[in-house]
Amino acid sequence: MTIAQLAVGVIAILAGAWLIGWWAVGVVLVLFGVLIIADALLKDDDPDVKHQLHDEVLERWRRAR
Repeated sequence: MTIAQLAVGVIAILAGAWLIGWWAVGVVLVLFGVLIIADALLKDDDPDVKHQLHDEVLERWRRAR
C-alpha cells in the first residue's frame, strides 16, 4: 500500500507541474501529491509494534488498579 501511495503522489506532483499553466489546478495537485507522499512515509505499517504498545498500556492500567 505504501508503494502505491508513493507512486500516486509522484504522479500527482508531475501532473501538477505539467498543468502549471492552469496555476490553481497545478498547485492543488502538487500539494495533494506532497501530502500523499508524507502520509505514506510517516505511516507505521508494523502491526506488532501497535500490539505491543496496546499490551503495555493494558498492563500499566492493571498495575494502577
